[in-house]
Amino acid sequence: MKKMIVDTSSTAASVAVLEDGLIKGEFTIHTERTHSEKLMPMIENLMRHLDMKIEDIDEFAVCEGPGSFTGVRIGISTVKAFAQPFDKPIKTFTSMKLLSGAFSYHDGLVLSMVDAKRDSVYYGLYRWHHGSVLTVEEGVKNIEVLLNDLENHFLNEHILVTGEATWIYRDAFKRLGNLNLHNCYKMTDQKNSVLSASNYRYIEDDKGTVHRYNEVKANYMKKSQAERDFDL
Repeated sequence: MKKMIVDTSSTAASVAVLEDGLIKGEFTIHTERTHSEKLMPMIENLMRHLDMKIEDIDEFAVCEGPGSFTGVRIGISTVKAFAQPFDKPIKTFTSMKLLSGAFSYHDGLVLSMVDAKRDSVYYGLYRWHHGSVLTVEEGVKNIEVLLNDLENHFLNEHILVTGEATWIYRDAFKRLGNLNLHNCYKMTDQKNSVLSASNYRYIEDDKGTVHRYNEVKANYMKKSQAERDFDL
């Protein structure tokens, strides 16, 4: 089965094509250009290099969020446009879970965090065991509240932490001395977190929900700035 995976939830854009779990090709671009400028050329180039057409794809997967409101919409709209003419199935995943896929080798808890602004983070807590992942919790919280919750419930566990928010809120982590945290921002994220679409092969749930093109919706987890400003 051939699958196309698209992630545009951050400033980076990543597209991969998998066949029977193996990477056929992948493009990831991290530039200041907007997703509306770079996504389609990336897909066109990737498909040309693979000597494939969109109709050759059996299933699509796209990041539903959270992350850039505009970026998430562009990714979802593009995949829906590809799937509709051929009535191909679509699966969705969160940006935090995709981040955790880089650490599928880790037996234990992985905390993925994306900056949600105003001292808050989008987070996902996942338990990995022999390459299989279980979602413990996903949501959005104030960084201090989240870290206090972790201290109250997972004090005796080793937690691998990744995502751009580990860099942005590194001072909050430094104030915690009781949690057994291994901070991976120095290895993987630095100031910016670049998501790899091909990591989908580690997080895919064979029993996950399959959507038709008209059923796929964004999952922002909180209101946009405009919605907050105008109380929409």
